[in-house]
Amino acid sequence: MEAQKWWRLKQEKVQLHCRWRNYAGALFADACLKGLNGVPDVEECSYVQSTITELPFFASKVRLGKNGVEDVLDLGPLSDFEKEGWKH
Repeated sequence: MEAQKWWRLKQEKVQLHCRWRNYAGALFADACLKGLNGVPDVEECSYVQSTITELPFFASKVRLGKNGVEDVLDLGPLSDFEKEGWKH
């Protein structure tokens, strides 16, 4: 019985993870479509080529428009905790 309970809980965890991933994908697709349709100031996070760090690609907030990614936005204000992590 314990093995069945463990297996059921494991499957529920996998399903929950998939739902969150699907939800995030749906939000991003919705933002892309809004931008392509000319809705102004559509912002979403994306993994893009960037000059914010020395890394060639970085997850950043972007502004989406009719041509896709119109602008990669700055990081904005960081908390002390985030500033400390940024140093490392």
